[in-house]
Parts: sequence; structure tokens; C-alpha cells
Amino acid sequence: MRWIRAAGRGLLVAAVVLTGYVASDTPADGAHGAGRGPLTLATAGDLTGYLGPLLEGWNRTHPGEKVTLVELPDSADETHAQMTTDLRGGGRSRFDVLNIDVAWTSEFAAAGWISPLDRGRFPLHSFLPPVVDTATYDGRLY
Repeated sequence: MRWIRAAGRGLLVAAVVLTGYVASDTPADGAHGAGRGPLTLATAGDLTGYLGPLLEGWNRTHPGEKVTLVELPDSADETHAQMTTDLRGGGRSRFDVLNIDVAWTSEFAAAGWISPLDRGRFPLHSFLPPVVDTATYDGRLY
């Protein structure tokens, strides 16, 4: 069951990265720059081994939009602790893109740690509505 959840996270991150991983030309607070890449993607450990090779392929074909993968602990609690500690630091975060657990969307959005996405940039009709709901806070997609 744990690998299924990890695979789902990897697929969702891949969809965001490959669909256009920066939602706008205006970065969220803490982002390294406007526009596209280079970016640092933080995620819990990639238990499936899927995400690393996917990003290696992306980086080969998009050298100006390089994504660096930072794997945090496999434990959701430890990953959450590391992300929130980094984000609460007040300065520039070391992460540009966060692969967060669905249970954290509202917390991270309310704190201003993640930026809303333009719904029109994603094929939301291709996802199950409950999946989209887990990425929605206060009527906005994150």
C-alpha cells in the first residue's frame, strides 16, 4: 500500500513538472527566480524509484529548466517537520516546489507557503474529483 501512495505522489509531481511546473511568471515568496527553472523539488523518499529517472530525462531535454530532486525522509511526519521548519525560517526557502501530502494542503496554503495554480493550465477533467478536491483550499487549486 505504501508503494501505491508513493507512486501516486510521483505521478502527480510528474504531471505538475511536465505540464509546466511554474504556475506563473511571479514566484511565490522564497522562490529562486521568476519564470522557469532551475528549481529544487522536495519530496519524501521516492520509494518507487520513478521520480529520479523521470527528472533525469527532463533535465537532459530541458537543460535551461533543470530540476534538482531533494529527497526527505520516507516518514510523512519527518518530511512535514523538515518542510515546515524550512518554511517557518522566515527567509528564502531552499525548496521551490514541494511534493506535499494531501493532508497538508490547507495548512501550507493558509500559511502562504504554497502558491495557487491556474486551473486552466491542468487537465483537471482527467483527474478524479476527490483528487482535485484534496489539492483545493479556499476555492483555489494548489
